[in-house]
Amino acid sequence: MLASLGTCTAITLRMYAERKNWDLQDCRVSLKMESTYVEGVYETHITYEIVFIGNLDEEQKQRLMEIAGQTHLKNRGFFKKQ
Repeated sequence: MLASLGTCTAITLRMYAERKNWDLQDCRVSLKMESTYVEGVYETHITYEIVFIGNLDEEQKQRLMEIAGQTHLKNRGFFKKQ
């Protein structure tokens, strides 16, 4: 599951950067999943870290991080920036 999420995120970011004609040569998405059991309930959280390779300014990197954060899992509270 993590491989699929990471790949989907990377593809989405590359497509967005390409459409904007930004120099994103590569992006590396690292994901980590942790489950905890508290009072009879399992909670699962996925954290992520993204490294951008290319000639991008801080504003472009920030926008790409915003795009990465707009996922179904993020909106459900499972996906958290590391």
